[in-house]
Amino acid sequence: MTILGDRSARLGNSPARTSTTFIVATDPGTHFGDTRPAFAKHGAVVLEVADPQLMEHLLGMLAEEDPELASSIVTVSSRDLTPACLLRARKDVDRTAGVAHAVGCGELAERNDAFIAISLLAFKLNGHIEDLKTVLPDIVRNAELKASEIQRCSQIVLECWRLIASINSASAGYGIRIPHPLAKEAERIRLHLEKALPMLAHVKHFERGAAALDAVIDWIVTPDPDSGNFIDDHDLALYQDAERFMTRLAAEYGEGTEHIDRAVRDAMNQIEQRIARHAKKVEAARERDESARREAAQQRLAQQAKAPVPHAAAPVTPTSTNGSRPAAATNADEEMPIEEAEWAKRFDVGAGLVIDPAQRSVTLNGKSYTFGKRSIARFRLLFILAKHRTRWVPAKRLSQPDGPWREKDGVTPSTLNSAVSRLRACLKQLPALAKALECQSNELHGHARLQWPPESTGD
Repeated sequence: MTILGDRSARLGNSPARTSTTFIVATDPGTHFGDTRPAFAKHGAVVLEVADPQLMEHLLGMLAEEDPELASSIVTVSSRDLTPACLLRARKDVDRTAGVAHAVGCGELAERNDAFIAISLLAFKLNGHIEDLKTVLPDIVRNAELKASEIQRCSQIVLECWRLIASINSASAGYGIRIPHPLAKEAERIRLHLEKALPMLAHVKHFERGAAALDAVIDWIVTPDPDSGNFIDDHDLALYQDAERFMTRLAAEYGEGTEHIDRAVRDAMNQIEQRIARHAKKVEAARERDESARREAAQQRLAQQAKAPVPHAAAPVTPTSTNGSRPAAATNADEEMPIEEAEWAKRFDVGAGLVIDPAQRSVTLNGKSYTFGKRSIARFRLLFILAKHRTRWVPAKRLSQPDGPWREKDGVTPSTLNSAVSRLRACLKQLPALAKALECQSNELHGHARLQWPPESTGD
């Protein structure tokens, strides 16, 4: 019979091991009877296993292959025992070896049923152990390969998240184009994620993190053109879920790229290079626009110096649809911001139009439309225009803290024009309201208004 773990290892001379595991019979009757049991209300200690990996796989194999044998034993770690209990346990192990040898030789075949039961239990366990030892190297090797693959996939996901952040950074503050210039790169990142994420399904926050990654890529590939750089509560929650998952991956498997295979690393480097080239183009375009704005400002100053009227170079005030200046065409940027409490109250605009901020809904003569979570910017735009109804609202006013956008450089005229167009499209089932939305813009200035009640057309 083979006893696992030699005497020197069990006595603690091996620096690689701090504890061993004892296998104990659960039946109190399976004991020698003439000594005190090592563990109260249990039988004899049959084996002492020194290898924790072998012990782990042995218990798993017994549960699958021999459930009856698995239910007849319990395991106890040597580090949990008192010195006296540890001494009794090891005496039981040595005695079990002697009894098993005697039974195997026929010396105790008919003399003691308890001894025979102990011996049979030891024989069965050793048989399973010998079988397991033949495949244990392969099991360990496969476990190491799996651990390496998990670490590789974790680093791929972390690298993909960094590239997603680079895409967002490269496009930030300069409007949104459809299709997004980096849509193909975002889809290539998604392909890498689809291959790597299944290996990480066991990691905490996986489900919400994986869903958030997919949604963030969707936001890049199919952006909302009138949302600007404004991130609403829904988008913020997605980024938080993804970041929580990334933090967990970094904590469990570390950061870096050393485990990523060369082909994937090269593909990611190509994606990063395309993002960098796009970022340079965006920066160059931003510098050209800034230069154009400075030049336009200088031209206005020059015209103002030549003009006989001091205010001749002021921005052109929008005209009404019939070409004349509206009676109430004052700029709304001089108005006080809308108080937070106003955003919680139903607003009766008049002429059958009611706006409910709590529900993000608008009702016209009993017919309603509700804005979705990704249309918060459009709803806020409609609410502000309704608060300043009949008056032209400049793009500058819409960049205030209560506005739909919060860009530091202000809302561009093209963004405002696109936002009004999208708002009209949302309200197509309320055609009278959609028609009342107006926008006038040029290269430097943009204004919008809600002409409500609608002007009479004379029909």
